[in-house]
Amino acid sequence: MYPQYKLDQQFVLKQTQSIFELDATSYTQPLSHPEENINTPDEVGYKFSNIAYSKGAAILRMISNLMGTENYDNAIRDYLKEFFQNNTTPEDLFKHWKNYWPKNLEVDINQLFSDWTEQPGYPIIGISITPNGRYSLKQERFLLEPEDGSDGSFLYTVPITYTTSRERNFLNLKPNFYFNKTKPEQEFGFPGDDEWIILNLQQSNYYRVFYEASLLEKLRKALMATMHSGIHVINRAYLVDDLFTYGRIGLMSYDEVFRFMEYLAKEKEYLPWQPAFKAFEMISARFTLEQHKKFGEFLFDIMSTVYKELGFENSGDNVLDVYNRNKVISWLCKYHHEDCNQKAQQLFRSSKPTQISADFQETLYCAANRDGTFDIYTSLRTQFIDMELQSQKEKILRAMGCTRHYVDNHYYFVLSSKVPQELKSAGISYLFRQTPENVDPVFKIIDETLEELANALGSWSSTAYLISDLSYYFTTNEQLNQFQKFITTKGKLFGTAFSILEDAAIDVEKNLVWSSKHLASLFQYLDQRSDAAALTKSMPILSVIVVVFSYLRF
Repeated sequence: MYPQYKLDQQFVLKQTQSIFELDATSYTQPLSHPEENINTPDEVGYKFSNIAYSKGAAILRMISNLMGTENYDNAIRDYLKEFFQNNTTPEDLFKHWKNYWPKNLEVDINQLFSDWTEQPGYPIIGISITPNGRYSLKQERFLLEPEDGSDGSFLYTVPITYTTSRERNFLNLKPNFYFNKTKPEQEFGFPGDDEWIILNLQQSNYYRVFYEASLLEKLRKALMATMHSGIHVINRAYLVDDLFTYGRIGLMSYDEVFRFMEYLAKEKEYLPWQPAFKAFEMISARFTLEQHKKFGEFLFDIMSTVYKELGFENSGDNVLDVYNRNKVISWLCKYHHEDCNQKAQQLFRSSKPTQISADFQETLYCAANRDGTFDIYTSLRTQFIDMELQSQKEKILRAMGCTRHYVDNHYYFVLSSKVPQELKSAGISYLFRQTPENVDPVFKIIDETLEELANALGSWSSTAYLISDLSYYFTTNEQLNQFQKFITTKGKLFGTAFSILEDAAIDVEKNLVWSSKHLASLFQYLDQRSDAAALTKSMPILSVIVVVFSYLRF
Protein backbone atom coordinates (compact mmCIF):
# COMPACT_ATOMS: atom_id res chain seq x y z
CA MET A 1 0.00 0.00 0.00
CA TYR A 2 2.86 2.38 0.77
CA PRO A 3 5.77 1.57 -1.58
CA GLN A 4 7.50 4.82 -0.62
CA TYR A 5 8.34 3.22 2.74
CA LYS A 6 10.44 0.60 0.90
CA LEU A 7 9.57 -2.00 3.51
CA ASP A 8 11.00 -4.75 1.30
CA GLN A 9 14.40 -3.07 1.69
CA GLN A 10 13.93 -2.18 5.36
CA PHE A 11 13.12 -5.85 6.02
CA VAL A 12 16.81 -6.73 5.66
CA LEU A 13 17.78 -4.24 8.37
CA LYS A 14 14.89 -4.78 10.76
CA GLN A 15 14.52 -8.54 10.51
CA THR A 16 17.47 -10.36 8.94
CA GLN A 17 20.37 -8.27 10.22
CA SER A 18 18.71 -7.60 13.56
CA ILE A 19 18.35 -11.32 14.37
CA PHE A 20 21.78 -12.37 13.05
CA GLU A 21 23.46 -11.44 16.34
CA LEU A 22 21.17 -13.52 18.61
CA ASP A 23 21.22 -16.43 16.17
CA ALA A 24 25.02 -16.55 16.37
CA THR A 25 25.09 -17.14 20.14
CA SER A 26 24.32 -19.93 22.60
CA TYR A 27 20.99 -18.21 23.40
CA THR A 28 19.44 -19.12 20.05
CA GLN A 29 17.10 -22.01 19.27
CA PRO A 30 15.70 -23.80 16.21
CA LEU A 31 12.47 -22.57 14.64
CA SER A 32 10.90 -26.00 15.27
CA HIS A 33 11.27 -28.44 18.17
CA PRO A 34 9.98 -32.01 18.39
CA GLU A 35 6.57 -32.05 20.03
CA GLU A 36 7.79 -34.15 22.94
CA ASN A 37 10.23 -31.35 23.92
CA ILE A 38 7.43 -28.81 24.48
CA ASN A 39 5.46 -29.85 27.57
CA THR A 40 4.98 -26.84 29.85
CA PRO A 41 3.65 -23.27 29.50
CA ASP A 42 7.19 -21.94 30.00
CA GLU A 43 8.49 -24.14 27.18
CA VAL A 44 5.67 -22.94 24.94
CA GLY A 45 6.39 -19.32 25.84
CA TYR A 46 10.09 -19.80 25.09
CA LYS A 47 9.25 -20.62 21.49
CA PHE A 48 7.55 -17.24 20.98
CA SER A 49 10.77 -15.27 20.68
CA ASN A 50 12.57 -12.98 18.24
CA ILE A 51 13.92 -16.14 16.63
CA ALA A 52 10.38 -17.24 15.82
CA TYR A 53 9.30 -13.88 14.43
CA SER A 54 12.41 -12.32 12.88
CA LYS A 55 14.33 -15.40 11.78
CA GLY A 56 11.05 -17.08 10.86
CA ALA A 57 10.18 -14.12 8.64
CA ALA A 58 13.65 -14.16 7.06
CA ILE A 59 13.38 -17.87 6.28
CA LEU A 60 9.91 -17.38 4.74
CA ARG A 61 11.33 -14.60 2.57
CA MET A 62 14.14 -16.93 1.50
CA ILE A 63 11.74 -19.75 0.62
CA SER A 64 9.50 -17.35 -1.31
CA ASN A 65 12.42 -16.15 -3.43
CA LEU A 66 13.68 -19.70 -4.01
CA MET A 67 10.26 -20.86 -5.22
CA GLY A 68 9.30 -17.65 -6.97
CA THR A 69 6.66 -15.32 -5.54
CA GLU A 70 3.77 -16.70 -7.58
CA ASN A 71 4.50 -20.31 -6.62
CA TYR A 72 4.89 -19.33 -2.97
CA ASP A 73 1.62 -17.39 -2.89
CA ASN A 74 -0.27 -20.29 -4.48
CA ALA A 75 1.22 -22.74 -1.99
CA ILE A 76 0.23 -20.55 0.97
CA ARG A 77 -3.31 -20.11 -0.36
CA ASP A 78 -3.74 -23.87 -0.71
CA TYR A 79 -2.29 -24.40 2.76
CA LEU A 80 -4.69 -21.89 4.33
CA LYS A 81 -7.70 -23.36 2.55
CA GLU A 82 -6.91 -26.94 3.53
CA PHE A 83 -6.25 -26.22 7.20
CA PHE A 84 -8.74 -23.42 7.79
CA GLN A 85 -9.66 -23.39 11.52
CA ASN A 86 -7.43 -26.42 12.19
CA ASN A 87 -4.05 -27.00 13.81
CA THR A 88 -1.04 -27.85 11.67
CA THR A 89 2.52 -29.14 11.86
CA PRO A 90 5.52 -27.85 9.88
CA GLU A 91 5.18 -30.85 7.55
CA ASP A 92 1.71 -29.65 6.51
CA LEU A 93 3.23 -26.40 5.27
CA PHE A 94 6.17 -28.19 3.64
CA LYS A 95 3.76 -30.40 1.69
CA HIS A 96 2.26 -27.40 -0.07
CA TRP A 97 5.65 -25.84 -0.73
CA LYS A 98 6.73 -29.08 -2.39
CA ASN A 99 3.66 -29.06 -4.62
CA TYR A 100 4.80 -25.79 -6.19
CA TRP A 101 8.57 -26.24 -5.97
CA PRO A 102 10.44 -25.55 -9.28
CA LYS A 103 11.72 -28.71 -10.97
CA ASN A 104 14.75 -27.24 -12.71
CA LEU A 105 17.22 -27.27 -9.79
CA GLU A 106 18.44 -30.36 -7.99
CA VAL A 107 18.08 -30.13 -4.24
CA ASP A 108 16.95 -32.41 -1.44
CA ILE A 109 13.90 -30.37 -0.43
CA ASN A 110 13.29 -32.28 2.80
CA GLN A 111 16.90 -31.65 3.81
CA LEU A 112 16.62 -27.98 2.89
CA PHE A 113 13.52 -27.47 5.04
CA SER A 114 14.84 -29.37 8.04
CA ASP A 115 18.26 -27.65 7.92
CA TRP A 116 16.68 -24.22 8.25
CA THR A 117 13.91 -25.04 10.73
CA GLU A 118 15.28 -27.80 12.98
CA GLN A 119 18.86 -26.52 13.32
CA PRO A 120 19.80 -23.31 15.12
CA GLY A 121 22.05 -20.67 13.63
CA TYR A 122 23.25 -20.01 10.11
CA PRO A 123 26.44 -20.41 8.03
CA ILE A 124 29.16 -18.10 6.87
CA ILE A 125 30.07 -18.80 3.24
CA GLY A 126 33.69 -18.16 2.33
CA ILE A 127 34.48 -17.43 -1.32
CA SER A 128 37.96 -17.56 -2.83
CA ILE A 129 39.71 -18.34 -6.11
CA THR A 130 41.33 -21.77 -6.46
CA PRO A 131 44.81 -22.37 -7.95
CA ASN A 132 43.10 -23.79 -11.06
CA GLY A 133 41.23 -20.49 -11.54
CA ARG A 134 37.70 -21.24 -10.33
CA TYR A 135 35.54 -19.72 -7.64
CA SER A 136 35.39 -21.88 -4.51
CA LEU A 137 32.90 -21.91 -1.64
CA LYS A 138 33.29 -23.29 1.87
CA GLN A 139 30.88 -23.09 4.79
CA GLU A 140 30.82 -23.34 8.56
CA ARG A 141 28.40 -22.25 11.26
CA PHE A 142 28.90 -18.58 12.14
CA LEU A 143 29.37 -17.85 15.85
CA LEU A 144 30.23 -14.59 17.56
CA GLU A 145 32.05 -16.49 20.31
CA PRO A 146 32.99 -20.04 19.26
CA GLU A 147 33.89 -20.84 22.89
CA ASP A 148 30.43 -20.02 24.26
CA GLY A 149 29.34 -23.67 24.28
CA SER A 150 27.44 -23.59 20.97
CA ASP A 151 27.63 -26.57 18.65
CA GLY A 152 29.76 -25.33 15.75
CA SER A 153 29.38 -28.49 13.68
CA PHE A 154 26.05 -27.62 12.02
CA LEU A 155 26.07 -27.37 8.24
CA TYR A 156 23.27 -26.26 5.95
CA THR A 157 21.85 -26.73 2.47
CA VAL A 158 22.68 -23.29 1.12
CA PRO A 159 21.03 -21.63 -1.90
CA ILE A 160 23.64 -19.67 -3.84
CA THR A 161 22.77 -16.59 -5.88
CA TYR A 162 25.40 -14.36 -7.43
CA THR A 163 26.15 -11.86 -10.14
CA THR A 164 29.34 -10.39 -11.57
CA SER A 165 30.49 -7.18 -13.21
CA ARG A 166 29.52 -8.70 -16.56
CA GLU A 167 25.85 -9.44 -15.74
CA ARG A 168 25.06 -6.97 -12.93
CA ASN A 169 21.68 -8.67 -12.48
CA PHE A 170 20.51 -8.23 -8.89
CA LEU A 171 16.84 -8.94 -9.55
CA ASN A 172 16.85 -12.69 -10.23
CA LEU A 173 16.69 -14.17 -6.73
CA LYS A 174 16.21 -17.79 -7.78
CA PRO A 175 19.32 -19.81 -6.94
CA ASN A 176 22.08 -20.43 -9.45
CA PHE A 177 22.70 -23.69 -7.56
CA TYR A 178 22.60 -25.21 -4.07
CA PHE A 179 25.69 -25.77 -1.94
CA ASN A 180 25.06 -29.26 -0.58
CA LYS A 181 25.97 -29.67 3.09
CA THR A 182 27.65 -33.00 2.36
CA LYS A 183 30.31 -31.30 0.22
CA PRO A 184 33.29 -29.75 2.00
CA GLU A 185 33.83 -27.41 -0.94
CA GLN A 186 31.89 -26.26 -3.99
CA GLU A 187 33.61 -24.93 -7.11
CA PHE A 188 31.84 -22.98 -9.82
CA GLY A 189 32.46 -20.58 -12.69
CA PHE A 190 35.65 -18.95 -13.86
CA PRO A 191 36.69 -15.43 -12.79
CA GLY A 192 37.93 -14.64 -16.31
CA ASP A 193 37.35 -10.95 -16.92
CA ASP A 194 35.13 -10.42 -13.85
CA GLU A 195 35.94 -7.13 -12.23
CA TRP A 196 33.99 -8.35 -9.20
CA ILE A 197 31.58 -11.01 -7.99
CA ILE A 198 28.94 -10.62 -5.29
CA LEU A 199 27.03 -13.44 -3.54
CA ASN A 200 23.59 -13.55 -1.93
CA LEU A 201 21.73 -11.05 -4.06
CA GLN A 202 19.70 -8.57 -1.99
CA GLN A 203 20.62 -10.69 1.05
CA SER A 204 17.72 -12.89 0.03
CA ASN A 205 19.19 -15.97 1.70
CA TYR A 206 20.00 -16.36 5.36
CA TYR A 207 23.79 -16.37 5.67
CA ARG A 208 26.87 -14.16 5.80
CA VAL A 209 29.56 -14.03 3.11
CA PHE A 210 33.31 -13.76 3.64
CA TYR A 211 35.32 -12.66 0.59
CA GLU A 212 39.00 -13.42 0.35
CA ALA A 213 41.16 -10.28 0.33
CA SER A 214 41.58 -9.99 -3.44
CA LEU A 215 37.83 -10.33 -4.10
CA LEU A 216 36.97 -7.87 -1.34
CA GLU A 217 39.41 -5.33 -2.77
CA LYS A 218 37.67 -5.59 -6.13
CA LEU A 219 34.34 -4.92 -4.43
CA ARG A 220 35.78 -1.91 -2.62
CA LYS A 221 36.94 -0.41 -5.92
CA ALA A 222 33.56 -1.17 -7.48
CA LEU A 223 31.74 0.66 -4.69
CA MET A 224 34.04 3.66 -5.08
CA ALA A 225 33.19 3.90 -8.78
CA THR A 226 30.32 5.89 -10.33
CA MET A 227 26.90 4.77 -9.03
CA HIS A 228 28.70 2.10 -6.98
CA SER A 229 29.07 0.08 -10.23
CA GLY A 230 25.36 -0.69 -10.10
CA ILE A 231 25.69 -2.87 -6.99
CA HIS A 232 22.28 -3.11 -5.34
CA VAL A 233 21.70 -0.97 -2.24
CA ILE A 234 20.76 -4.03 -0.14
CA ASN A 235 24.01 -5.73 -1.09
CA ARG A 236 25.92 -2.61 -0.12
CA ALA A 237 24.10 -2.70 3.23
CA TYR A 238 24.92 -6.36 3.87
CA LEU A 239 28.60 -5.81 3.02
CA VAL A 240 28.76 -3.05 5.63
CA ASP A 241 27.01 -5.17 8.26
CA ASP A 242 29.12 -8.26 7.56
CA LEU A 243 32.48 -6.46 7.61
CA PHE A 244 31.81 -4.58 10.84
CA THR A 245 30.75 -7.89 12.42
CA TYR A 246 34.00 -9.53 11.26
CA GLY A 247 35.97 -6.67 12.76
CA ARG A 248 34.14 -7.04 16.07
CA ILE A 249 35.15 -10.70 16.45
CA GLY A 250 38.62 -10.38 14.92
CA LEU A 251 37.91 -12.23 11.70
CA MET A 252 39.19 -9.06 10.02
CA SER A 253 41.23 -6.27 11.56
CA TYR A 254 39.50 -2.93 12.01
CA ASP A 255 42.03 -1.13 9.81
CA GLU A 256 40.90 -3.38 6.93
CA VAL A 257 37.25 -2.77 7.75
CA PHE A 258 37.58 1.00 7.97
CA ARG A 259 39.65 1.16 4.81
CA PHE A 260 36.73 -0.53 3.02
CA MET A 261 34.31 1.92 4.66
CA GLU A 262 36.02 4.84 2.94
CA TYR A 263 33.52 4.08 0.19
CA LEU A 264 30.79 5.56 2.43
CA ALA A 265 32.14 9.00 1.47
CA LYS A 266 30.18 8.45 -1.76
CA GLU A 267 27.15 6.77 -0.18
CA LYS A 268 23.89 8.69 0.19
CA GLU A 269 21.39 5.88 0.84
CA TYR A 270 20.01 5.03 4.27
CA LEU A 271 20.31 1.25 3.99
CA PRO A 272 24.14 1.01 3.92
CA TRP A 273 24.54 3.80 6.46
CA GLN A 274 22.27 2.19 9.06
CA PRO A 275 24.50 -0.86 9.83
CA ALA A 276 27.47 1.53 9.87
CA PHE A 277 25.77 3.70 12.51
CA LYS A 278 24.92 0.59 14.49
CA ALA A 279 28.56 -0.50 14.41
CA PHE A 280 29.81 2.99 15.28
CA GLU A 281 27.58 2.91 18.37
CA MET A 282 29.23 -0.27 19.63
CA ILE A 283 32.81 0.62 18.68
CA SER A 284 32.73 4.23 19.90
CA ALA A 285 31.59 3.11 23.36
CA ARG A 286 35.09 1.66 23.74
CA PHE A 287 36.96 4.87 22.75
CA THR A 288 38.91 7.10 25.10
CA LEU A 289 38.29 10.85 24.76
CA GLU A 290 41.44 11.24 22.64
CA GLN A 291 40.32 8.40 20.39
CA HIS A 292 36.89 10.02 20.03
CA LYS A 293 38.60 13.08 18.57
CA LYS A 294 40.41 11.03 15.91
CA PHE A 295 37.26 9.10 15.09
CA GLY A 296 35.37 12.38 14.72
CA GLU A 297 37.82 13.50 12.03
CA PHE A 298 37.11 10.29 10.13
CA LEU A 299 33.34 10.83 10.45
CA PHE A 300 33.57 14.39 9.14
CA ASP A 301 35.35 13.14 6.03
CA ILE A 302 33.12 10.23 5.12
CA MET A 303 29.84 11.96 6.01
CA SER A 304 30.39 15.27 4.21
CA THR A 305 28.61 14.16 1.02
CA VAL A 306 25.54 12.65 2.68
CA TYR A 307 25.31 15.63 5.07
CA LYS A 308 25.43 18.06 2.14
CA GLU A 309 22.78 16.00 0.33
CA LEU A 310 20.34 15.83 3.26
CA GLY A 311 20.98 19.05 5.16
CA PHE A 312 18.50 20.01 7.88
CA GLU A 313 15.49 20.39 5.59
CA ASN A 314 14.51 19.09 2.16
CA SER A 315 11.07 19.16 0.61
CA GLY A 316 11.92 16.20 -1.61
CA ASP A 317 12.51 13.76 1.26
CA ASN A 318 11.33 10.18 1.18
CA VAL A 319 10.87 8.20 4.38
CA LEU A 320 14.36 6.73 4.33
CA ASP A 321 15.86 10.20 3.84
CA VAL A 322 14.15 11.27 7.07
CA TYR A 323 15.64 8.28 8.90
CA ASN A 324 19.06 8.98 7.44
CA ARG A 325 19.01 12.69 8.28
CA ASN A 326 18.29 11.92 11.93
CA LYS A 327 21.30 9.65 12.13
CA VAL A 328 23.68 11.84 10.13
CA ILE A 329 22.95 14.98 12.13
CA SER A 330 23.01 13.07 15.43
CA TRP A 331 26.49 11.73 14.72
CA LEU A 332 28.00 14.89 13.27
CA CYS A 333 26.71 17.12 16.06
CA LYS A 334 27.76 14.57 18.67
CA TYR A 335 31.32 15.01 17.43
CA HIS A 336 31.01 18.83 17.38
CA HIS A 337 30.86 19.38 13.64
CA GLU A 338 30.86 23.19 13.49
CA ASP A 339 28.32 23.67 10.70
CA CYS A 340 26.01 21.04 12.19
CA ASN A 341 26.06 22.65 15.62
CA GLN A 342 25.50 26.17 14.30
CA LYS A 343 22.60 25.24 12.06
CA ALA A 344 20.96 23.14 14.78
CA GLN A 345 21.05 26.06 17.21
CA GLN A 346 19.83 28.53 14.58
CA LEU A 347 16.90 26.31 13.60
CA PHE A 348 16.00 25.68 17.25
CA ARG A 349 15.90 29.40 18.04
CA SER A 350 14.01 30.38 14.90
CA SER A 351 11.31 27.71 15.09
CA LYS A 352 8.38 26.96 17.33
CA PRO A 353 7.99 23.32 18.46
CA THR A 354 4.90 22.97 16.27
CA GLN A 355 6.95 23.98 13.21
CA ILE A 356 9.45 21.14 13.63
CA SER A 357 8.56 17.74 12.22
CA ALA A 358 7.80 15.21 14.95
CA ASP A 359 10.23 12.81 13.23
CA PHE A 360 13.06 15.34 13.55
CA GLN A 361 12.24 17.05 16.82
CA GLU A 362 14.35 14.98 19.21
CA THR A 363 17.35 14.99 16.88
CA LEU A 364 17.23 18.77 16.53
CA TYR A 365 16.72 19.39 20.25
CA CYS A 366 19.65 17.16 21.17
CA ALA A 367 21.95 18.66 18.52
CA ALA A 368 21.09 22.23 19.49
CA ASN A 369 21.45 21.55 23.20
CA ARG A 370 24.76 19.69 23.13
CA ASP A 371 26.96 22.77 22.58
CA GLY A 372 24.20 25.34 23.02
CA THR A 373 24.06 28.13 25.57
CA PHE A 374 21.97 28.06 28.72
CA ASP A 375 18.93 29.61 27.03
CA ILE A 376 18.49 26.48 24.89
CA TYR A 377 18.73 24.16 27.89
CA THR A 378 16.26 26.23 29.93
CA SER A 379 13.87 26.42 26.98
CA LEU A 380 13.80 22.62 26.87
CA ARG A 381 13.35 22.46 30.62
CA THR A 382 10.33 24.75 30.38
CA GLN A 383 8.88 22.62 27.59
CA PHE A 384 9.38 19.51 29.74
CA ILE A 385 7.63 21.01 32.76
CA ASP A 386 4.71 22.31 30.71
CA MET A 387 4.27 19.18 28.60
CA GLU A 388 1.51 16.79 29.67
CA LEU A 389 1.96 14.04 27.07
CA GLN A 390 4.28 11.41 28.59
CA SER A 391 5.94 10.35 25.33
CA GLN A 392 6.79 13.98 24.56
CA LYS A 393 8.19 14.51 28.07
CA GLU A 394 10.49 11.54 27.57
CA LYS A 395 11.63 12.85 24.18
CA ILE A 396 12.45 16.28 25.64
CA LEU A 397 14.23 14.73 28.64
CA ARG A 398 16.45 12.68 26.34
CA ALA A 399 17.36 15.84 24.41
CA MET A 400 18.09 17.71 27.64
CA GLY A 401 20.59 14.99 28.54
CA CYS A 402 22.68 15.84 25.46
CA THR A 403 24.11 18.96 27.11
CA ARG A 404 27.82 18.91 27.82
CA HIS A 405 28.00 22.35 29.48
CA TYR A 406 25.25 22.03 32.09
CA VAL A 407 25.74 18.53 33.44
CA ASP A 408 25.31 19.51 37.09
CA ASN A 409 22.20 21.57 36.33
CA HIS A 410 20.58 18.68 34.53
CA TYR A 411 21.58 16.10 37.14
CA TYR A 412 19.99 18.04 39.99
CA PHE A 413 16.96 18.86 37.87
CA VAL A 414 16.38 15.13 37.27
CA LEU A 415 16.66 14.48 41.01
CA SER A 416 14.10 17.18 41.74
CA SER A 417 10.35 16.68 42.07
CA LYS A 418 9.89 18.14 38.58
CA VAL A 419 10.87 14.78 37.05
CA PRO A 420 8.69 11.72 37.83
CA GLN A 421 10.55 8.93 39.61
CA GLU A 422 10.00 6.49 36.74
CA LEU A 423 11.95 8.83 34.40
CA LYS A 424 14.84 9.69 36.73
CA SER A 425 17.21 6.80 35.88
CA ALA A 426 16.73 7.32 32.18
CA GLY A 427 17.04 11.10 32.59
CA ILE A 428 20.51 10.72 34.09
CA SER A 429 21.63 7.97 31.71
CA TYR A 430 21.07 10.22 28.69
CA LEU A 431 23.88 12.43 29.99
CA PHE A 432 26.55 9.80 29.46
CA ARG A 433 24.98 7.83 26.61
CA GLN A 434 24.73 10.86 24.37
CA THR A 435 27.99 12.67 25.12
CA PRO A 436 31.33 10.92 25.82
CA GLU A 437 32.76 13.98 27.63
CA ASN A 438 30.10 13.57 30.33
CA VAL A 439 31.13 10.10 31.54
CA ASP A 440 33.70 11.24 34.13
CA PRO A 441 31.70 14.25 35.39
CA VAL A 442 28.58 12.11 35.87
CA PHE A 443 30.51 9.42 37.78
CA LYS A 444 32.05 12.12 39.99
CA ILE A 445 28.72 13.70 40.88
CA ILE A 446 27.12 10.28 41.51
CA ASP A 447 29.99 9.46 43.88
CA GLU A 448 29.44 12.75 45.74
CA THR A 449 25.63 12.47 45.98
CA LEU A 450 25.16 8.71 46.23
CA GLU A 451 22.64 8.56 49.06
CA GLU A 452 20.66 11.47 47.64
CA LEU A 453 20.55 9.66 44.29
CA ALA A 454 19.38 6.38 45.85
CA ASN A 455 16.64 8.22 47.70
CA ALA A 456 15.48 9.92 44.47
CA LEU A 457 15.48 6.67 42.49
CA GLY A 458 13.68 4.82 45.27
CA SER A 459 16.04 1.87 45.76
CA TRP A 460 19.68 0.84 45.87
CA SER A 461 19.12 -1.73 43.14
CA SER A 462 17.94 1.01 40.72
CA THR A 463 21.03 3.01 41.67
CA ALA A 464 23.28 0.00 41.05
CA TYR A 465 21.77 -0.59 37.61
CA LEU A 466 22.27 3.09 36.70
CA ILE A 467 25.92 2.93 37.74
CA SER A 468 26.31 -0.35 35.84
CA ASP A 469 24.97 1.39 32.73
CA LEU A 470 27.47 4.20 33.25
CA SER A 471 30.37 1.76 33.66
CA TYR A 472 29.71 0.40 30.15
CA TYR A 473 31.35 3.62 28.92
CA PHE A 474 34.50 3.28 31.04
CA THR A 475 37.38 2.94 28.60
CA THR A 476 40.59 3.43 30.61
CA ASN A 477 42.39 1.61 33.39
CA GLU A 478 42.16 4.77 35.48
CA GLN A 479 38.36 4.67 35.27
CA LEU A 480 38.38 0.98 36.18
CA ASN A 481 40.57 1.67 39.22
CA GLN A 482 38.26 4.47 40.36
CA PHE A 483 35.25 2.21 39.89
CA GLN A 484 36.84 -0.60 41.90
CA LYS A 485 37.72 1.87 44.65
CA PHE A 486 34.10 3.08 44.63
CA ILE A 487 32.85 -0.50 45.00
CA THR A 488 35.26 -1.18 47.85
CA THR A 489 34.43 1.94 49.84
CA LYS A 490 30.70 2.28 49.17
CA GLY A 491 29.59 -1.14 48.02
CA LYS A 492 28.13 -2.11 51.39
CA LEU A 493 25.46 0.59 50.99
CA PHE A 494 23.94 -1.39 48.10
CA GLY A 495 23.07 -4.48 50.15
CA THR A 496 21.98 -7.36 47.93
CA ALA A 497 22.45 -5.15 44.84
CA PHE A 498 26.21 -5.21 45.47
CA SER A 499 26.59 -8.07 42.97
CA ILE A 500 25.33 -5.79 40.17
CA LEU A 501 28.38 -3.58 40.72
CA GLU A 502 30.72 -6.57 40.88
CA ASP A 503 29.42 -7.91 37.58
CA ALA A 504 29.76 -4.44 36.04
CA ALA A 505 33.42 -4.24 37.08
CA ILE A 506 34.08 -7.62 35.46
CA ASP A 507 32.45 -6.36 32.26
CA VAL A 508 34.66 -3.25 32.29
CA GLU A 509 37.73 -5.47 32.52
CA LYS A 510 36.49 -7.55 29.56
CA ASN A 511 35.82 -4.40 27.54
CA LEU A 512 39.32 -3.10 28.17
CA VAL A 513 40.78 -6.41 27.02
CA TRP A 514 38.64 -6.27 23.86
CA SER A 515 39.78 -2.70 23.17
CA SER A 516 43.47 -3.51 23.55
CA LYS A 517 43.04 -6.48 21.22
CA HIS A 518 40.98 -4.86 18.46
CA LEU A 519 41.39 -1.09 18.42
CA ALA A 520 45.15 -0.62 18.03
CA SER A 521 45.09 -1.33 14.29
CA LEU A 522 42.12 1.03 13.83
CA PHE A 523 43.85 4.03 15.36
CA GLN A 524 47.11 3.24 13.63
CA TYR A 525 45.12 3.42 10.40
CA LEU A 526 43.37 6.66 11.41
CA ASP A 527 46.72 8.22 12.34
CA GLN A 528 48.20 7.27 8.97
CA ARG A 529 45.12 8.61 7.24
CA SER A 530 45.35 11.89 9.14
CA ASP A 531 49.06 12.23 8.32
CA ALA A 532 48.36 11.59 4.64
CA ALA A 533 45.62 14.23 4.63
CA ALA A 534 47.94 16.76 6.27
CA LEU A 535 50.62 16.04 3.69
CA THR A 536 48.12 16.49 0.86
CA LYS A 537 47.08 19.89 2.23
CA SER A 538 50.72 21.01 2.41
CA MET A 539 51.47 20.02 -1.21
CA PRO A 540 50.23 23.29 -2.85
CA ILE A 541 52.49 25.33 -0.55
CA LEU A 542 55.40 23.00 -1.28
CA SER A 543 54.75 23.31 -5.03
CA VAL A 544 54.87 27.11 -4.81
CA ILE A 545 58.17 26.95 -2.93
CA VAL A 546 59.64 24.62 -5.55
CA VAL A 547 58.49 26.83 -8.44
CA VAL A 548 59.87 30.01 -6.82
CA PHE A 549 63.14 28.29 -6.01
CA SER A 550 63.46 27.06 -9.58
CA TYR A 551 62.73 30.56 -10.91
CA LEU A 552 65.37 32.11 -8.65
CA ARG A 553 68.00 29.60 -9.78
CA PHE A 554 67.44 30.00 -13.48
